[in-house]
Order: sequence, then C-alpha cells, then structure tokens
Amino acid sequence: KVYIIDEVHMLTDFAFNALLKTLEEPAPWAYFILCTTEPHELLATIVSRCQRFDFRRIAPKDLQAHLQTVCEGEGFTFEEQALYTISRATGGSARDALNILEQTALSNSNNVTLAGVQDLLGLSEDPRALELVRTVLAGGLGESLGVLSDATSSGLEPGPFHRQVVERMRSILLHKSGVGVIDDSTEVQDAVKTIADAVDWNALLRAMRLIGRVNVKSGDGPTWLPLELALIECASAPEQVALPAAPIAPPVQSVPPSKEQASPQRQPAPQSTPSNGSPPSHIPPWEDTQQPTPDLEPLQKES
Repeated sequence: KVYIIDEVHMLTDFAFNALLKTLEEPAPWAYFILCTTEPHELLATIVSRCQRFDFRRIAPKDLQAHLQTVCEGEGFTFEEQALYTISRATGGSARDALNILEQTALSNSNNVTLAGVQDLLGLSEDPRALELVRTVLAGGLGESLGVLSDATSSGLEPGPFHRQVVERMRSILLHKSGVGVIDDSTEVQDAVKTIADAVDWNALLRAMRLIGRVNVKSGDGPTWLPLELALIECASAPEQVALPAAPIAPPVQSVPPSKEQASPQRQPAPQSTPSNGSPPSHIPPWEDTQQPTPDLEPLQKES
C-alpha cells in the first residue's frame, strides 16, 4: 500500500510523534510519500528517516505541451493561446493547470478558448489598460487621468486593472528588448510594437518603477489614489539630485621668507658646569644672595 500525505507540514507535533514510530519500523508492504511545499517546517527526526526528492516548477513550454497532450487524449478542442495562458497563470504547477483546464472545458462544452480561460481566471483584458500605458509613456497627463477616470466610473476593481497595466508595460519592455510575447492577439501585438518603437528607454523604465510599486490596497479597501499619484509623478520631470559641492581650498600665496626665517636659528650655548663638578643651582636669581662665610678658628693642638 502507498500512503500519500499532502501538505505534511500542517501536521501538529503530536501527529508527527505518532507518525515517527511508524516511520522507524515500517511494514514491508507500506510506503509513505510525504508531500510539502515547506520542507524547512518538518521535524528533523522526520526528515532524517526519509529520502528527499526536490521537484522543480515546470517550464511554461513543457506545461503547455502536457496540457495539449491531455486535450488531445480527452477530445477537447483548444486554442494554443488558451493553453499558454493557463501555463503562465499557474506558475508551473501541473495540478493547478489541470484543474483550470478541466473547469474551462466543462464550462464551454469541451472547448478550451482564450476567452473562456480569461473569464474563469478573471483576466479579461480591458483595452483601456493599453490605452493608459500609451498615454503615460507619451507624457499626456490629462489623457492618462481621463482614461483612468473612465475605468473608475465603469466599476472596475483597482487591483486587476493595475495588474493589466503592469502586464502591458512588461509586454512593451519585452518587445523593445527584442523578445516579444505570443499570448496576445495580432492587433494587440501591433499596438505594443508601435508603442515600444516610439518610447524612450529611460521613460519606460521610470514609468515601470513608479507604477509597478503602487499598492492599491489600503485599510479601508481598494483605492485609485496611489495609481493617480503615480500617473502625475510619471508626467512630471524627474528630480535632479544636486551633488554636494567639493570644499574649495583658499588660495595659497607664496611669501618670500624674511631674513630671520632665512637665517638658521642659533642654538643656545650649553651652560658651563662648575669646575668643582657640583650640579648647577636651581635657586632663582632674586634669591641668589651671597651667604656670609663663618670664621673658622684653627684647631689648637693638645699639649
């Protein structure tokens, strides 16, 4: 028997301790497969008793080919752009891609179309997103705010619309870099290419930084104000940061040396040492008075 435990990191410590006894002495007919996306949260005693196999995310091209094989085996009619959108939206997860493929096929009578995938994932493209990008990169503040006001009045959510704007800027960046994208219609690709050829690199990168870091969520719910401020900042001139000026040293004037400076200074002559070899006196001059010498009487010899 094979037991598959998905999201095993969600088990409690008591459950891990109970499972540890089974893993230490497993039955010869039992196999346990522990699946997790957070291997660092597993107990070290559990990890030490298992063989570890790390699975990487599937590349979009490989996942798209797998979805195409499934569609052909199940008899689904499909569009390649729809499969590519599914593979890119799921981030390389085969399980999520197959779930979306199945839901789309059941909702559209075994037809997997791009429109059906976009409706299911909430990725329905709004043409105002590309129009907003065009006006922003052209430097038209009034037109940009007008397009955004139209999107606001039509009841769109700020979050999905902001993601579409960022995605369109990414498409322009890829086209300008020579990479391009294939999950867009021919009309959209032509419009993106036209904008990419006309925009400057600095303007494109600056707009992507300003709009990409917008957070449309606030404490009271989604709001359009951060995106409006980003549009105004994109239309304004970039700030010129003044570099700090280097300190200027005062001018140095060469002055010819004077006679006193030119002549070498004479060293004071060493003080002469008294002939009797006694050290020099440290008495100040004003206290250096001559002391009277006492009269000494000659000694008389005893008779």
